[in-house]
Amino acid sequence: MIKNIFSGLVMLVLSFSTSAVSSAQTKKSTSAEAFGRLPTFREVHLSPDGNKAASVRNIQGKMTIITQNLEPGHEREIYPLTYDEGKISYIQWLNNTRLLLTVKFQHESKKINRYRYRYIAIDWDKGNPINLVKGRFRIDKDSVHMVSTLYNDPDYVLMRMVQEPLNKGSNFTHDIFKVNIHTGDRKLVVTGPAKMYGGESGVSAVDHNGVVRLKIASHSDRYYLKYRKSEDQPFLNIHEFKPYYEAKEDRKAQKNDVFSHVSFTDDPNYIYVLSNHENGLTALYEFNVNDKSMRPTDVRDDKKGVWSVSIDPRTDKVIGYRLVGEKFQYNYLDKLFSKLKEDLTRLFPNEYIYFDSYTRDKDKFIFSVSSPTRPYEYYILDRKLNKITKFADDYPLVDKSTLSNMIRTSYTARDGLEIPAYLSLPKGKEDIKGLPTVILPHGGPNARDSWGFDYWVQFLTTQGYAVLQMNYRGSIGYGPELYYKGDREYGRGMLDDINDGAKWMISQGISDPDRICIMGASYGGYAALQAPVRAQKLYKCIVAMAPVTDMNRIKREEWYTADFYWDLMKDDSQSYSDISPYDQIDNIKPPILMVHGQQDNIVSSIHSEWMAERLKKKGKDFKFIAFEDGDHHLSLQKNRIKFLQEVEIFLKKHLE
Repeated sequence: MIKNIFSGLVMLVLSFSTSAVSSAQTKKSTSAEAFGRLPTFREVHLSPDGNKAASVRNIQGKMTIITQNLEPGHEREIYPLTYDEGKISYIQWLNNTRLLLTVKFQHESKKINRYRYRYIAIDWDKGNPINLVKGRFRIDKDSVHMVSTLYNDPDYVLMRMVQEPLNKGSNFTHDIFKVNIHTGDRKLVVTGPAKMYGGESGVSAVDHNGVVRLKIASHSDRYYLKYRKSEDQPFLNIHEFKPYYEAKEDRKAQKNDVFSHVSFTDDPNYIYVLSNHENGLTALYEFNVNDKSMRPTDVRDDKKGVWSVSIDPRTDKVIGYRLVGEKFQYNYLDKLFSKLKEDLTRLFPNEYIYFDSYTRDKDKFIFSVSSPTRPYEYYILDRKLNKITKFADDYPLVDKSTLSNMIRTSYTARDGLEIPAYLSLPKGKEDIKGLPTVILPHGGPNARDSWGFDYWVQFLTTQGYAVLQMNYRGSIGYGPELYYKGDREYGRGMLDDINDGAKWMISQGISDPDRICIMGASYGGYAALQAPVRAQKLYKCIVAMAPVTDMNRIKREEWYTADFYWDLMKDDSQSYSDISPYDQIDNIKPPILMVHGQQDNIVSSIHSEWMAERLKKKGKDFKFIAFEDGDHHLSLQKNRIKFLQEVEIFLKKHLE
């Protein structure tokens, strides 16, 4: 049974921050402040022996690394670590006492906001910080990759690094080094290609003995997945492909060719790969490196694609896998994990249960529980003590009794395509007709919404609004038919699917046709501005966060975005101006709330700034808020709260 008494560990975690302590005594609410507060935890990890924990924790609005000693008699040993200028991107235990911290720093290159990264090994008590990437190495996102923490060699790691050329005109090299985590000294282990396909930055793979047996090489416009059966054998080509930005007219075939290494098997003639070559749904196969044949495994489903696979680093065995459909589904092949999941499901029915971290001996686990009505809660499971202890609650200020269930539904688009969707209704108003409504399309657009807790959705429903999220054509996770229906439909069919969802809400009597707003971020922000162009009089207001507004600018200056999405945007029947909110301002009638972070490195804030200037010249009803220190994801707590406050005021003005 669960012990509902906080252990000394949990009390120590909470007592570190006075704001966290007081939150337990603060009256729960549905305010913008409660929902806009950054989650209490972003990630939490046990050391391999389970004697220490490291987490990324919200301390007074700042994400801070907290390390703590869990050993009896040492529970008061707690160390906070933060970076005023940088943002913590990732933490990882390298051994029982030493951590890897990945910290990103804002950097402007050619008027584009980018991040530079630092890779720091540090003792759990903040001692001996060492920069692991020193010398002539690039430090952007795709240039450094942690290949392996070397399970059986705890003082070293394998890292792939991109070396700057000594001479002008020479190529970069992508090499793998064995790096001492205490000194930063390194030794070249495997040489890499002269250039690297960025989307495969993590492809170098190591078996459980620490031998690099997989890498990518390049020649001309071709890339080759190279494999060796053992350390004393040469690398051989086992798979050939073009990167997406060079595939040109073969882009659809390139996207359809899912081939991703997962792990090594006991037989050196086979490796585990994820592929969708049979029916378009991704499944796990054993790939024969000699004759290139694939044989199926039990990691598959006839209706759902395999989203991810968990591997035991000691044995290269498959622990479990996650299926994606209307809901994520976690299945485990490992007997211990399967039994734990079965037991925990009886304690937490109808909830996601995920094992976030566990010790080498698998005697201690940290697992999370969540659902639409339960923001993430973290628990410690100690098998030796036969005890489960609550560790943390991600949204301690939110009144959980007001949260709404997420109803899985669907509707038919105008061309007959079935569009999967999620409907969230204000609690207690499920049977009320004619509700004020927010249509909430996701970003991407090659992304998806999923069943689970969403702080935007729950904030809106607690304010009295019905919310519809749709996985329009081009969304991932539903197989190839829905996905490829999105080709050439960036400014057309995707938007029609969204508008058809709003019309379905009206036809079902759920929504008041005079009180519907459209709201979204990134591509969702674009859709919020452009969908009303294709459906005049359908929406009463628009909320666009970090929107794309000018497709001509993308084509002209943001080639990295245009090139990636060319198969979604390019259509001979429509110009870039036809699908640009910036050029369609005269056809955008509803009042607009537009928000953008000026440090956005995904969608430049220029999109909103230029849009605001033109809206002003046209005399449109709009409000533009620029967060000087904001990024693409509202990562700062003050910006999240301000955004929700502005949304609350804006929706009340136009929908009530």
